[in-house]
Amino acid sequence: MIVDQLALTDTPAGRERSARVRWAGGELRVSIRAPAGLVADVSDASPFVAACLLPAMRCGEELEVDGPVSPLLLGRWRQARDLYRAWDAGLHGTEVRAAERLLPPPRAPGIGCFFSRGVDSTYSAAVPRGHPGPLTQLVFVDELEPRHDDSVRGEEVRRAQDVAARLELPLAVASTNLRELTDPFIGDWEDMAGAGLAALAAGLAGGLGHVFIPSTDGPMTVGPCGVSPLIDPQFSTESVAVHHDSNARSRLGKVAWLAAHRPDLIPGLKVCFMENRPDNCGRCGKCLLTMAALEAVGQLRNAEHFPDEISRSAIAELQLGALNERSDWADVLEALDPGRHAELRETISAILYRPAPSDPGELVGHISPAFRYRHSARALALLRDGRPWPSSGDDRSPEVAGSDDDRSPGEAASDDDRSPGEASSDNDRSSDLVGLVRAVDRRARRHLYGAGSAPGGELVGELGSLVPADRLNPPDGSDAIPLWLTPEGYLVTDGRRAARPRPAAAIAVRWVLAPLTWAGGPGAVGQRVRASFARVADLLGGSRSGLSPPAGGPLGYLHREAAPDRLPLFDAIHPVTGDQLLSTYLWDAVDLGYGEPTLLGYLQAEAPVTSRLGASRPWLPWASRFGQRVR
Repeated sequence: MIVDQLALTDTPAGRERSARVRWAGGELRVSIRAPAGLVADVSDASPFVAACLLPAMRCGEELEVDGPVSPLLLGRWRQARDLYRAWDAGLHGTEVRAAERLLPPPRAPGIGCFFSRGVDSTYSAAVPRGHPGPLTQLVFVDELEPRHDDSVRGEEVRRAQDVAARLELPLAVASTNLRELTDPFIGDWEDMAGAGLAALAAGLAGGLGHVFIPSTDGPMTVGPCGVSPLIDPQFSTESVAVHHDSNARSRLGKVAWLAAHRPDLIPGLKVCFMENRPDNCGRCGKCLLTMAALEAVGQLRNAEHFPDEISRSAIAELQLGALNERSDWADVLEALDPGRHAELRETISAILYRPAPSDPGELVGHISPAFRYRHSARALALLRDGRPWPSSGDDRSPEVAGSDDDRSPGEAASDDDRSPGEASSDNDRSSDLVGLVRAVDRRARRHLYGAGSAPGGELVGELGSLVPADRLNPPDGSDAIPLWLTPEGYLVTDGRRAARPRPAAAIAVRWVLAPLTWAGGPGAVGQRVRASFARVADLLGGSRSGLSPPAGGPLGYLHREAAPDRLPLFDAIHPVTGDQLLSTYLWDAVDLGYGEPTLLGYLQAEAPVTSRLGASRPWLPWASRFGQRVR
């Protein structure tokens, strides 16, 4: 990628700095326009280094700059490149070469902040700040949102000027065609936004010596992202220090600060870029999160550019794929009043229960680096599935890697080699709670459950704890659901009795043949064929129905009501094998082919048997895709 033919042109709208950018298969003159007083009268290619680095990495080219570049930037750009590659190893290790070093002009006294009327930029514009001093200028960037037509762009500028007037700060309008360069290479502007705004900041060296980029993440969600305290300052020059503003407050925290200190700014908020409009659609993820946060602090009706009512159906349709989204929604859930906002809280809880994909393979080779989603995928895969992402090519759990049949290699030694005591070396320090432990018996092709000790078979994990009768609170048992273990090994309650009806013929045939269709699944073709034959044997097994609670006292008690220190216990019976699946994860049953689960009650979130709460992902030859999650 080559940057050359630098130009500085005075126009009726201000001063324009531009350069020709060429790459294999394309060419574009990229320009940055701003009021003349903000653009230094020097030839400077520094803005185009920031603008072109990530696109060059995406198209696999070096970056050659035929013009003067800031010595400070030439000494720091590698840090940005190396961070980008750490977040997406598929990016090219681009080298930057400049024809000459710039003799930078002196730093201007102005202190600016980019401003778009969003929550982040409104907070950054309003919050008091120390070093390097109070803001002297807001900068609105026109033409940065390609969905907006001329009419909407004009209204965006007018409304930004209205809010700037309330802040008693001058508003400069800059513009750029930068997205014409970046969008063909980078599908999500968030991946490019920090570098793009830093490029614009470097172009304002005539009037601004410090420029703030509003923070996107809060203190609990800072991570790989194109707008980052790790990335943005790397594009500073001697003339313009680029600052990523403070991450000390979350999105909800910023809304709450505005509600408490500058409620007069809330009517002007605009966060939506899903449609060609100067207000907010009220149905996209950004709108709904902001509206819920405003509702939590009692300011939704004050936000003039949002609908007055929050659409719960729109929230229910959201798919939360990134950790920051889940964290932001969890913050809002905690802030909403349990009484006044009960229904809204219920809807938000439902989307938080819905699992995020731990292996979003569709991002591989995607037009965008998708830094944030790659980070989320890796974190979820490690925490939930115990494996890295992207996968090395063998998605099976360690105990089955290398096996050529539908048993785990560990089974060859004997599932019974481990005594219940071995699963819990720390059992003597447990409380009087009754730990509920899940295991797999591969010979019987079913799950086993133990209460107070680990059953035989391959340990899957400890789901939580039952409460003994003497620990019931309240003692009258009104919060208690008794749980029994039947002679057949099923856990049942008074209201939930295990059953295995004879499956419909179509369901049975699909289940038997399913492994043959899993071309992308783990294991060799022979393994999948043998799995299908084994399923025929399962299908011919005897049926069970109406397994009722046995005589005698229960193993312990589940809670009826949810609480922060409790985990839901879901139950499902496999439609063909009759295997019982108990899980604290809502979607396990659906993902593994057991059908819709039933909520039995709530366990205490403690693990007195194994001292480790939670279940691993077992290898289940009779389950959907051999037990691999499909979400």
